[in-house]
Amino acid sequence: MAPLRIVVLAVDPANFDLSEDVVRQRISDYLSLTPAECDRIYAAYVAQYPDDKPGDLLGRLTTDHIYIRNTFHTALMQADAGFAPVYTYVINYETAEMDGLLRSSHGRDYHFVFDSTDRAVNRY
Repeated sequence: MAPLRIVVLAVDPANFDLSEDVVRQRISDYLSLTPAECDRIYAAYVAQYPDDKPGDLLGRLTTDHIYIRNTFHTALMQADAGFAPVYTYVINYETAEMDGLLRSSHGRDYHFVFDSTDRAVNRY
């Protein structure tokens, strides 16, 4: 059940105010890691984002694991197939929604990609 708790992180704002121990345990459960592997990954995220709270780091890690990793894996497979050029992007635009807790959440790019930000009243 641990993966479900991570995937629905944004459902409960309290998920962004987790202790380091809770975050480490969730990472370990989610990725099936040994404590040493978890420590290494957690330390890498802390080094990259030293001002983030543990809950923010959990959000970054799950985003990287679910979206970034899989997107680049799929893009590389498409590129290797050689049928057409492959393009990817990462959007870092941070929304003010939920007092900024979501930062640049999944789906925030749609209005930019389809040039319809004028229809997204109060979302940006």
